[in-house]
Amino acid sequence: MVRIRGGKTYLGCDYQSTSAGRIIVSILDAIGGLLTSGGLTGLASGAMAVYGKLHEKKLDIEQARVNNEQQTRQWKYEVYMTRENAKHEAMLADKKLLITKQVGADAILVEAIKSEATLAATNVYKWVSSVRALHRIVLTYVLIGTAIYMHASAGTDTTEQQILLTAFVTNAAAAAISFWYGSKVIAPDKRR
Repeated sequence: MVRIRGGKTYLGCDYQSTSAGRIIVSILDAIGGLLTSGGLTGLASGAMAVYGKLHEKKLDIEQARVNNEQQTRQWKYEVYMTRENAKHEAMLADKKLLITKQVGADAILVEAIKSEATLAATNVYKWVSSVRALHRIVLTYVLIGTAIYMHASAGTDTTEQQILLTAFVTNAAAAAISFWYGSKVIAPDKRR
């Protein structure tokens, strides 16, 4: 039962007779006053201001995240470029070192060729020139023969010293062959 005019009963209850009822009525009256006296527009404008601030904070946080991601990408790129530059500089240094080594080897080879030419042009006894000419052949064949013998005589119970000596003799034979019959024939490149 709802009486609006003249009575004190609302929705079948007498709210004026109890203290809780009076509080409820006063709260409803305050809410009604807020709604009718501009409180609703104040509440709405306050809510919009709060929403605006929250949205602004959200946009600031999103912008900071984007900036951090961009800064991280930039740092990764700078680290990558620094590593690539270091690799490039190391490669250039290795190249310069190889060129310097080759220039030195060419200078040694030129001097060896000049020295041989000087010895051949001088008036020495014929037997000295013959010994010099045979020396390279005899030494090379002795080294090759020694390397073959050491490889053939090496058994399963060889010591570490025997293995090292065999490797040394084999390398010496290979070096003699390449030096006497390889690099002496080819003149160095003058363009280096």
